[in-house]
Amino acid sequence: MKMNNKSVRNNGADALRQERESLEAAQAALTAASEGDRVTALCAHEKAKALSIEAEALRSTALSHTIGAGGEVHHHSLNLPHPNTKIAADTLLHPNSVNIGASAERLCLLEAAGVSQLAVDAAETISAANSLEKMLAHQLALCHATAFKTICQA
Repeated sequence: MKMNNKSVRNNGADALRQERESLEAAQAALTAASEGDRVTALCAHEKAKALSIEAEALRSTALSHTIGAGGEVHHHSLNLPHPNTKIAADTLLHPNSVNIGASAERLCLLEAAGVSQLAVDAAETISAANSLEKMLAHQLALCHATAFKTICQA
C-alpha cells in the first residue's frame, strides 16, 4: 500500500491525539478510583487502554525510510515496519495523576500549535529523560516551525 506524505502526517497527528486522549482517560480512571467509584474507574481504564492501542497502530507505519535531502526522512513503500517508539520519561514510568495530566496537557498544547509531530520527534531524538527536557525540545520545535513560517510570509 502506498501512502502519500499527507496521510503519513495525518496518521502521526492522529496517533498523538489518541495518546493524549488515552492519558486523559487514565487520569479520569485514577480520579474515579481515588473517589471509590470502581465502575467509572474500570470503564475509564478500558477506554485508556483501547485508545493507547489505537494510537500505537496509527503510530506504526508500513513504510520504510531513508535519509533524504537535508537529513530529513524520505519515504519508500517497501513494507518494512517503522520502529515502535514510545513517549516515556521517568515520571511516566510510574505516573501519578499530575504526571499524566501534564503529559496530556503538553500534547494538547502541541496539537493547538500545530507542531505535535515535529516536537515529539525532537524530544525522542534527544532522548528527553524528563518533563523539562521534553518541554525544551517542544519549544525548540515550535520556534523552528515559527521561524520557517515567518520566512515564508516575508
